Amino acid sequence: MEIQRNAPNLSGAQPCPNCGKTIARNATLCVHCGYNLQTGEKTRRQISRKRLWLGLLVLLLAGIGLGILVWQSTCATPAPRQTTAEAIPTESATPTPAPTAPAPVATDDFAERKAAAIASLQAKLDADEPLFQMNETVELRRKNGQVHRGTFSGLAGEGEQRVALIAGASGEIGVPVNQLDAPSRRRVDPDYRAEYIRWRMSAD
Repeated sequence: MEIQRNAPNLSGAQPCPNCGKTIARNATLCVHCGYNLQTGEKTRRQISRKRLWLGLLVLLLAGIGLGILVWQSTCATPAPRQTTAEAIPTESATPTPAPTAPAPVATDDFAERKAAAIASLQAKLDADEPLFQMNETVELRRKNGQVHRGTFSGLAGEGEQRVALIAGASGEIGVPVNQLDAPSRRRVDPDYRAEYIRWRMSAD
């Protein structure tokens, strides 16, 4: 007796021709292996709900992440500003330098004070060491300490050759002016006297 593998049993069920597991008599698709009893082809198993929801969640998260990246990129890149041409100032001609101002001239007040100071020094010198007068009895002292006494007769010669003339008991002698000490020379030599006043002004 030949037993048919695919023959339905008395309970109304039949075995799957592909996997051999029991399926309903009127089933067209095996729930175990996905075999199609009408076409004889095996179909893919349906994806479980869990995997389906997991896939949807992954896609959703990926879409959100992509959207965030696009939004950040848009915000980070500022819109290009429309530049306007700025007027470049033209270089002006090189200005002519102002002429150098002359040194300021002494004011009237300064000149007056200077003249007053000179007059004061001159007056003090005239009082302390007046110039010797003609025929005045004088005493001239050289730088080496030698003293000549007599009557003053004036100056003779020029420059460094000038001499002060005095007449004594032994006659008239000439004492070189540049050999006299400072006090004696100031009393016989007007030029040396003026130089002394200028020196005092610069020292003060």
